[in-house]
Amino acid sequence: MEIIVGKMKILLNKMEKALVMGNQTEIATIAQKLENLASELVAGSGGANAQIDALSLKEKDTPAKAAVEVDKFEPKASKGKSEGDIYYYKPTLVDDPYRGDYLDRFIKERSIELKQGGILEAHNSFWLDYEVQRGNVFGAIPQKLLSKEAENFLISRGWRQATVNYFEVVENMEDSELNKALEKRYPAYLLIKLKADQKRQVFVFNRE
Repeated sequence: MEIIVGKMKILLNKMEKALVMGNQTEIATIAQKLENLASELVAGSGGANAQIDALSLKEKDTPAKAAVEVDKFEPKASKGKSEGDIYYYKPTLVDDPYRGDYLDRFIKERSIELKQGGILEAHNSFWLDYEVQRGNVFGAIPQKLLSKEAENFLISRGWRQATVNYFEVVENMEDSELNKALEKRYPAYLLIKLKADQKRQVFVFNRE
Protein backbone atom coordinates (compact mmCIF):
# COMPACT_ATOMS: atom_id res chain seq x y z
CA MET A 1 0.00 0.00 0.00
CA GLU A 2 2.86 2.39 0.83
CA ILE A 3 4.31 1.78 -2.63
CA ILE A 4 1.05 2.81 -4.29
CA VAL A 5 0.76 5.94 -2.15
CA GLY A 6 4.35 6.85 -3.04
CA LYS A 7 3.58 6.49 -6.74
CA MET A 8 0.51 8.68 -6.36
CA LYS A 9 2.55 11.42 -4.69
CA ILE A 10 5.02 11.40 -7.60
CA LEU A 11 2.19 11.56 -10.12
CA LEU A 12 0.54 14.46 -8.28
CA ASN A 13 3.82 16.35 -8.46
CA LYS A 14 3.97 15.68 -12.21
CA MET A 15 0.34 16.73 -12.57
CA GLU A 16 1.09 20.09 -10.98
CA LYS A 17 3.91 20.63 -13.48
CA ALA A 18 1.73 19.57 -16.42
CA LEU A 19 -1.00 22.00 -15.33
CA VAL A 20 1.51 24.85 -15.21
CA MET A 21 2.75 24.00 -18.70
CA GLY A 22 -0.76 23.44 -20.07
CA ASN A 23 0.17 19.99 -21.42
CA GLN A 24 -3.30 18.48 -21.90
CA THR A 25 -2.00 15.11 -23.12
CA GLU A 26 0.23 14.76 -20.06
CA ILE A 27 -2.62 15.82 -17.76
CA ALA A 28 -4.94 13.16 -19.22
CA THR A 29 -2.26 10.46 -18.97
CA ILE A 30 -1.45 11.27 -15.35
CA ALA A 31 -5.14 11.40 -14.44
CA GLN A 32 -5.62 7.92 -15.87
CA LYS A 33 -2.63 6.60 -13.93
CA LEU A 34 -3.96 8.13 -10.72
CA GLU A 35 -7.36 6.54 -11.31
CA ASN A 36 -5.74 3.14 -11.85
CA LEU A 37 -3.66 3.46 -8.69
CA ALA A 38 -6.71 4.56 -6.70
CA SER A 39 -8.56 1.45 -7.86
CA GLU A 40 -5.65 -0.73 -6.78
CA LEU A 41 -5.57 0.98 -3.41
CA VAL A 42 -9.28 0.40 -2.82
CA ALA A 43 -9.09 -3.20 -3.96
CA GLY A 44 -6.06 -3.83 -1.79
CA SER A 45 -4.20 -5.30 -4.75
CA GLY A 46 -0.87 -3.97 -3.61
CA GLY A 47 -0.02 -2.90 -7.14
CA ALA A 48 -0.41 -6.26 -8.83
CA ASN A 49 -1.91 -4.65 -11.91
CA ALA A 50 1.15 -2.46 -12.27
CA GLN A 51 3.17 -5.55 -13.04
CA ILE A 52 1.36 -6.02 -16.33
CA ASP A 53 4.09 -5.05 -18.78
CA ALA A 54 2.93 -3.80 -22.16
CA LEU A 55 5.96 -5.38 -23.79
CA SER A 56 5.07 -8.82 -22.45
CA LEU A 57 2.16 -8.93 -24.88
CA LYS A 58 4.60 -10.01 -27.56
CA GLU A 59 5.08 -13.32 -25.76
CA LYS A 60 1.30 -13.84 -25.61
CA ASP A 61 1.02 -13.06 -29.31
CA THR A 62 -2.51 -11.72 -28.93
CA PRO A 63 -3.51 -10.16 -32.30
CA ALA A 64 -6.01 -7.77 -30.73
CA LYS A 65 -3.28 -6.35 -28.54
CA ALA A 66 -0.46 -6.37 -31.07
CA ALA A 67 -0.52 -2.58 -31.33
CA VAL A 68 0.74 -2.29 -27.77
CA GLU A 69 4.02 -3.95 -28.64
CA VAL A 70 6.62 -1.32 -29.43
CA ASP A 71 8.32 -3.67 -31.89
CA LYS A 72 5.20 -3.36 -34.04
CA PHE A 73 6.21 0.21 -34.87
CA GLU A 74 7.13 0.60 -38.51
CA PRO A 75 10.69 1.95 -38.92
CA LYS A 76 10.50 5.25 -40.73
CA ALA A 77 13.77 6.32 -42.31
CA SER A 78 14.61 10.01 -42.47
CA LYS A 79 14.97 10.95 -46.14
CA GLY A 80 16.11 7.45 -46.99
CA LYS A 81 18.81 7.33 -44.33
CA SER A 82 18.11 4.27 -42.22
CA GLU A 83 20.96 5.17 -39.86
CA GLY A 84 19.03 8.18 -38.61
CA ASP A 85 19.89 11.84 -38.14
CA ILE A 86 22.36 13.52 -35.82
CA TYR A 87 20.82 15.83 -33.21
CA TYR A 88 22.22 17.89 -30.36
CA TYR A 89 20.23 17.69 -27.15
CA LYS A 90 20.47 19.35 -23.75
CA PRO A 91 20.60 16.62 -21.08
CA THR A 92 18.71 16.77 -17.80
CA LEU A 93 20.92 16.27 -14.78
CA VAL A 94 18.39 14.90 -12.27
CA ASP A 95 16.44 11.66 -12.01
CA ASP A 96 13.05 13.38 -11.94
CA PRO A 97 13.03 16.65 -13.92
CA TYR A 98 9.37 17.22 -12.95
CA ARG A 99 10.21 17.62 -9.29
CA GLY A 100 10.17 21.17 -7.94
CA ASP A 101 11.00 23.98 -10.37
CA TYR A 102 13.83 22.15 -12.12
CA LEU A 103 12.08 21.94 -15.50
CA ASP A 104 11.16 25.64 -15.45
CA ARG A 105 14.77 26.57 -14.82
CA PHE A 106 15.94 24.07 -17.43
CA ILE A 107 13.69 25.54 -20.13
CA LYS A 108 14.80 29.10 -19.35
CA GLU A 109 18.45 28.05 -19.52
CA ARG A 110 17.84 26.21 -22.80
CA SER A 111 16.27 29.29 -24.38
CA ILE A 112 19.13 31.52 -23.23
CA GLU A 113 21.72 29.13 -24.69
CA LEU A 114 19.90 28.83 -28.01
CA LYS A 115 19.61 32.61 -28.22
CA GLN A 116 23.27 33.13 -27.35
CA GLY A 117 24.23 30.59 -30.01
CA GLY A 118 22.11 32.39 -32.61
CA ILE A 119 19.93 29.33 -33.22
CA LEU A 120 16.76 30.02 -31.21
CA GLU A 121 14.80 30.91 -34.36
CA ALA A 122 15.99 27.78 -36.20
CA HIS A 123 15.09 25.62 -33.20
CA ASN A 124 11.60 27.08 -32.85
CA SER A 125 10.94 26.95 -36.59
CA PHE A 126 11.87 23.27 -36.74
CA TRP A 127 9.54 22.25 -33.90
CA LEU A 128 6.60 24.24 -35.29
CA ASP A 129 5.84 21.26 -37.55
CA TYR A 130 5.41 18.93 -34.56
CA GLU A 131 3.29 18.61 -31.45
CA VAL A 132 5.28 16.95 -28.68
CA GLN A 133 2.91 14.66 -26.76
CA ARG A 134 5.23 12.76 -24.48
CA GLY A 135 8.90 12.12 -23.82
CA ASN A 136 11.91 12.85 -21.68
CA VAL A 137 14.02 15.03 -24.00
CA PHE A 138 13.40 18.74 -23.37
CA GLY A 139 15.80 20.40 -25.77
CA ALA A 140 17.02 19.12 -29.15
CA ILE A 141 17.91 20.39 -32.60
CA PRO A 142 19.13 18.60 -35.79
CA GLN A 143 22.81 19.00 -36.57
CA LYS A 144 21.96 19.92 -40.17
CA LEU A 145 20.46 23.20 -38.94
CA LEU A 146 23.67 24.23 -37.17
CA SER A 147 26.73 26.03 -38.39
CA LYS A 148 30.05 24.70 -37.12
CA GLU A 149 30.30 27.70 -34.82
CA ALA A 150 26.83 27.03 -33.36
CA GLU A 151 27.69 23.35 -32.97
CA ASN A 152 30.83 24.17 -31.00
CA PHE A 153 28.89 26.64 -28.86
CA LEU A 154 26.31 24.02 -27.84
CA ILE A 155 29.08 21.54 -27.02
CA SER A 156 30.71 24.16 -24.79
CA ARG A 157 27.40 24.52 -22.93
CA GLY A 158 27.12 20.79 -22.28
CA TRP A 159 24.81 19.78 -25.11
CA ARG A 160 25.45 16.24 -26.33
CA GLN A 161 25.17 14.44 -29.63
CA ALA A 162 22.73 11.63 -30.38
CA THR A 163 21.61 9.67 -33.41
CA VAL A 164 17.85 9.90 -33.77
CA ASN A 165 15.83 7.16 -35.42
CA TYR A 166 12.18 7.56 -36.34
CA PHE A 167 9.33 5.11 -35.90
CA GLU A 168 5.79 5.60 -37.08
CA VAL A 169 2.92 4.42 -34.89
CA VAL A 170 1.08 2.34 -37.47
CA GLU A 171 -1.94 1.29 -35.38
CA ASN A 172 -4.29 3.06 -32.99
CA MET A 173 -3.13 2.64 -29.42
CA GLU A 174 -4.40 3.84 -26.07
CA ASP A 175 -2.14 6.62 -24.83
CA SER A 176 -1.56 4.96 -21.47
CA GLU A 177 -0.49 1.68 -23.09
CA LEU A 178 1.72 3.41 -25.63
CA ASN A 179 3.41 5.56 -23.00
CA LYS A 180 4.06 2.55 -20.78
CA ALA A 181 5.67 0.66 -23.66
CA LEU A 182 7.83 3.61 -24.71
CA GLU A 183 9.07 4.27 -21.18
CA LYS A 184 9.94 0.61 -20.78
CA ARG A 185 11.89 0.34 -24.02
CA TYR A 186 13.56 3.70 -24.68
CA PRO A 187 15.70 5.66 -22.18
CA ALA A 188 15.40 8.81 -24.33
CA TYR A 189 12.53 9.48 -26.73
CA LEU A 190 9.86 11.89 -27.91
CA LEU A 191 6.36 10.91 -28.97
CA ILE A 192 5.26 13.54 -31.47
CA LYS A 193 2.36 14.23 -33.81
CA LEU A 194 2.96 15.66 -37.25
CA LYS A 195 0.75 18.73 -37.58
CA ALA A 196 0.52 18.26 -41.36
CA ASP A 197 -1.16 14.83 -41.35
CA GLN A 198 -1.75 14.11 -37.63
CA LYS A 199 0.34 10.93 -37.79
CA ARG A 200 2.25 9.97 -34.67
CA GLN A 201 5.95 9.19 -34.67
CA VAL A 202 8.52 8.27 -32.06
CA PHE A 203 11.89 10.01 -32.11
CA VAL A 204 14.36 7.66 -30.40
CA PHE A 205 17.56 9.31 -29.16
CA ASN A 206 20.52 6.93 -29.19
CA ARG A 207 22.82 8.87 -26.92
CA GLU A 208 26.58 8.70 -27.33
